[in-house]
Amino acid sequence: MDIDWIFLDRTTSTNSWVREECATFQRDLLTVVSAREQTRGYGRLGRKWIAQRDTNVTASFCFFAEEGSVDLVKLTILLATVIKEVVGGCGVVAAIKWPNDVMVEKKKISGILCETIFVEGDMQAVVVGLGLNVNMTESECSMIDQPATSLLVETGQQHDIKEITERIATAFARKLLCYINNQ
Repeated sequence: MDIDWIFLDRTTSTNSWVREECATFQRDLLTVVSAREQTRGYGRLGRKWIAQRDTNVTASFCFFAEEGSVDLVKLTILLATVIKEVVGGCGVVAAIKWPNDVMVEKKKISGILCETIFVEGDMQAVVVGLGLNVNMTESECSMIDQPATSLLVETGQQHDIKEITERIATAFARKLLCYINNQ
């Protein structure tokens, strides 16, 4: 699936931004919206997602489908698998925790949130948002209300956020196309 990239300097939340703008997106592409800074990111149960400037991957993937034609649980697992593979490529062993988290030794490194937005008729925009802790320090991770870690904490080195975002998006687009074609 081809990708349309949108890079934001700052936003409240990439999922919120997509909800407001998705009517303008091309229907036959996967639109990837990423932000250098996210001021009010959110996850399941209203949890906040901390995303300081140039520290974490904050991105939302949007595509269009007929109402009821995609399983949001399967999409969450699909993206979690991609994140696990990309994190593994950085030398970190991760596990998927049901229903939407990627963990490293019982510490959260990534979360996923799927939402749908009815656009017109029986068409909906499917939004799959993710936060991945990349260059957060151990001190910053300790400020989160649950055990958390980052690639920096786990590997001892800084990582290129844009490169990691592109690796995740490219792999997700490829797997998403397979998923859509095999329904």
